[in-house]
Amino acid sequence: MALKDLATELNLRSETDRAKKNERIPKIMATIETIKSHNSVDQASLAAVAGLSASSYKRYKRRILCGDATVRKPGVKKMAPIDLQKLKQQIQDLDHGKKRSAGTGRLYQANSHGISRREFNEMVRQVRLSTNRSVPASLCRVRWLRPNLAWALDGMQFTGCHVQNLQDLCSLYKFAPMTTYHMPCGEEVAWHLDRQMEDIGQDQSRAFVVGRKRDPCVESSSPAKPVGKERMPILFCIESVPI
Repeated sequence: MALKDLATELNLRSETDRAKKNERIPKIMATIETIKSHNSVDQASLAAVAGLSASSYKRYKRRILCGDATVRKPGVKKMAPIDLQKLKQQIQDLDHGKKRSAGTGRLYQANSHGISRREFNEMVRQVRLSTNRSVPASLCRVRWLRPNLAWALDGMQFTGCHVQNLQDLCSLYKFAPMTTYHMPCGEEVAWHLDRQMEDIGQDQSRAFVVGRKRDPCVESSSPAKPVGKERMPILFCIESVPI
């Protein structure tokens, strides 16, 4: 069939002829490529004879290579629905902080065809709030019920000095800190701890009287009275972290 004959049959404008256009346009494209390979005729001239502009020819060629329909329905394309449950799971898999979530930009770009930015940000905010509430609920901490069992040691830099703070974890009593102008070695810190332990051993009531006044639970942590057989006193308990 001649190229002009194909162009004449392609002259269909109604919406019902879109299927015929999709069938015949590839034939015109193949014919143009055949004539171009056997004759010294430029591509633009052949496309003009077939009634196609250079931009339409390139567009049809690109769609054919991608396996898409050459002629599409005009107008706004329908948005493909998104799976909200899947999207919510993807949001939950993000790294959530207290105020920000990492990776929301890339995730929104992948789903921007089916959800607005405002709705997406609201979903992220709700998931982040729920995550931040559930994480502390799954954590536990040890609460010491008797003094002189567990101490906490922490070093810090303050106005050019190195300070080693020491605190009892039950009574929250703070011992005299160790202060030096240099970073103390392990032997120096151990010597400081030995001095504090010796002082506590000499006079425990003096060291914890302040803590007992501040923490009523210490009074209730005295050894249990023996009933029948003597029981071991409860030294600590495990409690959940408050939200």
